[in-house]
Amino acid sequence: MSDRRRIASMLTAAAILGGVAVAGYWAGTNVVAPPALPVAEHATQTYTAEVGSVGRSDRLPVSVVWPTARTLFAASDGVVTSIPYPPGAQLAAGDVIATIDLHPVVVAAGAVPMFRTLRKGDEGPDVEQLQGLLRALGFLAGPADGRFGEATVDATKRWQRSVGSVATGVVDPGALLFVGQVPARLVVVPGVGARVGAGSELVQVLADRPTFTATVSPSTRAELQTGMAIVIEAPGGDAWRGSLGTFEVSDDGRYRATITGTLCGRRCDSLPVAGETALTGSVEIIPTTSGVVVPVSALVQQPSGRPAVTLSDGTTRPVRVLAEADGFAVVDGLPAGTVILLPSPPAP
Repeated sequence: MSDRRRIASMLTAAAILGGVAVAGYWAGTNVVAPPALPVAEHATQTYTAEVGSVGRSDRLPVSVVWPTARTLFAASDGVVTSIPYPPGAQLAAGDVIATIDLHPVVVAAGAVPMFRTLRKGDEGPDVEQLQGLLRALGFLAGPADGRFGEATVDATKRWQRSVGSVATGVVDPGALLFVGQVPARLVVVPGVGARVGAGSELVQVLADRPTFTATVSPSTRAELQTGMAIVIEAPGGDAWRGSLGTFEVSDDGRYRATITGTLCGRRCDSLPVAGETALTGSVEIIPTTSGVVVPVSALVQQPSGRPAVTLSDGTTRPVRVLAEADGFAVVDGLPAGTVILLPSPPAP
């Protein structure tokens, strides 16, 4: 190779190396970095602890029904001509519960039903029950010995005059209705104008108290326990208190529990005896607790496992949780008015 050609090759190589060097220098001093993501900024959230209360109650539907303890039947044929008392009224011995063919049917205490005509010379427990009525009303001074003697005849006549019956001294089967113990809550089954026959239903003797039943869904049942207190919103604004009994599942999948306790007490008369009465009850699931209240989200756990809150200066203060419900907690160990930090919301 000639010297000229050799020099030209050397210059070309030098130019190439120079270009690579320049390119390498530019690349080393001008590295392109990826764009930085914006940092999300959230304002610090605080909460001022104040005195309050937490707790939770569930409202339950309650049905009220008057059970029939016993059904009594007519002892004679006739038409119901009057019913002096409203259904479910409490009647005492000597009260006229109805008239049949204008003849009064009188309530009396006794377990033996009126099955025959009572007259002078008869003996038996039914006679003794009649004598008990006559003594209670003041018409018979002698003993209730079960023997229908002359004194009983005279007392019977006086009693018959008092109720507007013919004073015969003889008691027809349909004149008395022995209902067990008195006073008794009674309902006449047929209405005025209805014809009754011997052996047909005449009177229902209701239980001493109505039955209260709470009905709940399976999800609500999971929060309830037998023995929990329930407060029932009664007619007239009263509050009737009782306890939940044992729950039983019904065919429709819901749970029913009979409510026990005093409940309506002397106000049971305010409840209709016909059909079912719908009321509402309230059960305290989490007892109401008062004290300094903070959001549950403000509680943090210390390494010891004890709960704490973060104060506005960033320090933590241990607390004791007394009650918790619906996202709030009552705590001990934190003065009212203390400002605490809440956790920041997550970045979007």
